[in-house]
Parts: sequence; C-alpha cells; structure tokens
Amino acid sequence: MLKTDFKVYRLGPIAAFDSSAHSIRQILMSAYFGRYGIDSYLYLRNMEPTKGREELSKFVGINFPSNLHIRLSLKHKGLSSLQNFINLVKDLRKNRKFTNWVFLSKADHVVKLSKLKNLLDFKIVFENHQDKTFIEAVKKADVVYTVSPKVYDKLKGFPKVKLWTYHYPVKDELINFSPKFREKEVYTLGYLGSLNPEKGIDFLLRAIKNLPVKLKIIGGKGDKLEKARKLAKEYGVIHKVKFTGFVPQNLIPCELSEVDIMVAPFTDEQKTIPLKVYEYLAVGIPTIASDIGPVRIVAKDYFFYFKPKDEKSFTEAFREVTENPERTRRVMIESKEYGKQFHWKEVIKRILSDLEKVKC
Repeated sequence: MLKTDFKVYRLGPIAAFDSSAHSIRQILMSAYFGRYGIDSYLYLRNMEPTKGREELSKFVGINFPSNLHIRLSLKHKGLSSLQNFINLVKDLRKNRKFTNWVFLSKADHVVKLSKLKNLLDFKIVFENHQDKTFIEAVKKADVVYTVSPKVYDKLKGFPKVKLWTYHYPVKDELINFSPKFREKEVYTLGYLGSLNPEKGIDFLLRAIKNLPVKLKIIGGKGDKLEKARKLAKEYGVIHKVKFTGFVPQNLIPCELSEVDIMVAPFTDEQKTIPLKVYEYLAVGIPTIASDIGPVRIVAKDYFFYFKPKDEKSFTEAFREVTENPERTRRVMIESKEYGKQFHWKEVIKRILSDLEKVKC
C-alpha cells in the first residue's frame, strides 16, 4: 500500500491562464495529487489578477479538489518569483512535521532551495523537461526525472535519475473515449497541441495537399496560429484546414469526435518526449507519427510511423492506415489497452512508488 501521509509542492515558471501544454500539465499534476488524497500546493504567477481559483479550474477544464492549495502571486514576473518562493518557505515551515516533497522544474531553483533542505526538512524532485543535463541540480536533488532519452543516456550512472516515460497524467474523458474507424473517401486528420516549429506543422500542411483528407488543428494561439493560417493559404490547402485555437481540456473529446486519424509530425528538433503522445495513445484513434526516438520510446508499435519531413513516407503511412482497416482497428484496441497506464491515477501511483524508494 502506497503511503499518502505527506505533502507535495510545485514551484516553477508556471503561469496561471497560460495555454502552453507544459503549464497546463503542471497544474493538472498538482490537481491529480490532490484527487489522490495528498495535500498539494501550487505556486502560480497570476497573469490575470481579476481571476482566481474558480476561473482557473474552468480554464484548465477540470474541477480542483479542496486539498489543492493554490497560491496566486503578482502578475509581474520578477516579483512573482520572489513572492512564490516566500510562500513556499512559509508553507514548508508550517508543515514541518510532515514528509514534504518539493517538485521543481528549473535547475536554478533546485540549487537555491537545496540550501534550505536540512533547515526545513524537505526533499526535492527535479523535473527536467529540457534537453540539458544540469549536473549541479542533479547532484542536489533527491529524485531526478528527465524526458530526454539523450540526457538519460548521459546521466543513467546516477541511480536517482529516471527516464520519465510516464510524465503526463491523462484524464478520464480521454481514457473513456471510444473511437471507431470507418473506410471513407475523405478522411479527417487531427492534430492536437501547440504550433511550435519542432511540432512539424509546416511539413504537415505541405504533406496533405494531394491526399484525400481534411485537417483539424486543435490548439495554438497568437502569432503561431496566425502563421499556420498564412502557411495553409500559401500552400493552397486553407480550404482543407479547420483551426480551433486553444481548447480547454474538458472540450477536447468533443473536438476529437469527428477525427479519423491523428497526426504527430514532429521534426528531429523534438528532443524530449512530447506530451501529446500520451493523449493520442489513450484516445485510441489511429496515429501517424514521425519515427523519432522520443516518440517511439513511449508509443512503441502502437503508431504508424513515417520518416520525419518525408512527404512520400507520410503518404505511405497514411495508406497503411486507410488500406488495411482490419489491422488499423486491431492496433486501435491495443493502443487503448496500452494507454491505460497513463491514466492520472496510474501516473500518480508510479511517482509515489518512486518517492517511497528514496531513503528518508
């Protein structure tokens, strides 16, 4: 039986009401610790001071548990960091009789806070989401997670370092999603996530030009969304593409209901395990993905792969899905079963198991 008689704290460059996947992931992780029965403290820079906890819950798309303690600081970035640091220290001092785990995603935070570990009696989890080793932070932390296979290969000599192939907690609605694959004359492709260059949107818009498809891009905002629209016009595919913009977590299943095939066109610049891989596996919609290490290490053979930035290979993967419907349906079933391990409860269990193995 895993222990839950401790508290967790999450401090990092996290901004409330920020639609970036990593900010939302950190808020979700804190909320799911709370749902699991563990007091969870979250320190956020409030980008919209007129809004509070209730509005943030709606923005993220899940109900926050009562034992999720959210500290909303000033909008100003510099002052916010200081205020969050002070609030964290106050909470740690107040809860000194408990076992306290502080989750940090910035290497400099690990180094600075490690100086207070003995004074306030807490342990540090360093969540390294970058393709860098940060040796000093690794030495100071008690548990180190990396989502970069390359970084793990360099650091696996440290027993405390783990390749974090389970770093995204998938919500109930996606696990319970029940897709069906039907043969069609025109298929709807779906892309879910940010529109950063390494995600391969430029390539995807070019690759669909001569295929019998429509494309639904779920996510994106600001200049990157506008750039994607301009590219779609430039490549002559704007009539094929629907842009939704940012969509809250609770509305994603509805947006996916008309999608036949998901696409993950990552470039070689994607060095870390993408968050969306977990959602694609969990929903079970057949997925065409770039064959890069950070994707395959999690998705294994549950995706249909193509060579990055290779339009011919992309077309072959598309045909593999559409011209072999029985195999496609079999892979969908297997993907759904495999994806259950990324349900939020299972992710929290695995993290708790990692923490219990650390000597007190």
